[in-house]
Amino acid sequence: MNEKMQPTAPQQAFNDPQCTVTNTIIGDIPYAATPSSGNMTDAENAIEKLTYPIIWELPPYRISEGTIFLEVFAVTTGGGRNWKITINDVSGNNTIANIEMQRNLATASTRERQQYVAQMVQSALRESLQTGKTVAVDGPCK
Repeated sequence: MNEKMQPTAPQQAFNDPQCTVTNTIIGDIPYAATPSSGNMTDAENAIEKLTYPIIWELPPYRISEGTIFLEVFAVTTGGGRNWKITINDVSGNNTIANIEMQRNLATASTRERQQYVAQMVQSALRESLQTGKTVAVDGPCK
């Protein structure tokens, strides 16, 4: 199976057939940079601040944490979100994490499902940060 087609497992068990969220590597990060240990720490601190309402913010929403920005870069076709982590004050290649979140996650109807979606988005950002790959987060979650 091609690397681009392999979904990663959720970090915690969540057994709800109405909310099946997968994180899948879909390619390299555009304009990638190699993060320092300080960038990694700052990125992890910013990722921890994401909640379900925040993941649906519109550009130019940004969380600034030390040496990095965690930001909504774009609203994707269909109404999803593209989140990136970039290194502050670096021109050119400055992206250290990149995810594409699908709109079908916005329909999570219970607090538990919303929390699970937020955790999977956080997990995707961590995976992207560790691998240097773009990660797609897809549902559905009703």
